[in-house]
Amino acid sequence: MTPGKSGWLPPEQYFASLPAAVAAAGLAIFDADGNALLVRPDYQTSTPWEIVGGVCDAGEYPADTAVRELAEELAEACGLTVGRLLAVDVVPPEPPRPTLIVFVFDGGTITPEGETRIQFADGELAEHRLVPLDEADTMLVPRLARRLRAAADARSSGQTLYLHHGTPYLPETRNTAT
Repeated sequence: MTPGKSGWLPPEQYFASLPAAVAAAGLAIFDADGNALLVRPDYQTSTPWEIVGGVCDAGEYPADTAVRELAEELAEACGLTVGRLLAVDVVPPEPPRPTLIVFVFDGGTITPEGETRIQFADGELAEHRLVPLDEADTMLVPRLARRLRAAADARSSGQTLYLHHGTPYLPETRNTAT
């Protein structure tokens, strides 16, 4: 991509020609019994229940988005912190939304006392619930239910998972040796 070489675009044109992707961060938060913390937005969405998180602001790193969303959506008084990366989920585009790359972080274990301190600080959320994963499967859109289950598995195994549309994915290994 060196400018001046025949057929190569200048960097500005090359990068403008690439497909767009949106980055987001989510938090997998559980209680001591393994129930998942779900939140219901106060605004109209295509899905009534979600996990804590949101889209990265311009120039914001996904881990910083997770910290910001935790503080904005639940308030810092609940005693949770952002932990390690559990999974990265690449979601194909659904026009008008481009490809979505979601970084899911460990949001920790919420205590009963911490749950009483949840405050919907930014006004975007109407309620929260701690539910078993089987119930979460019925409350979340399928890809988010799969993403949350994968994050729970990653949390217990110590692995970090790569997902496509919420499902663990490993590309086929191809022998390129001749």
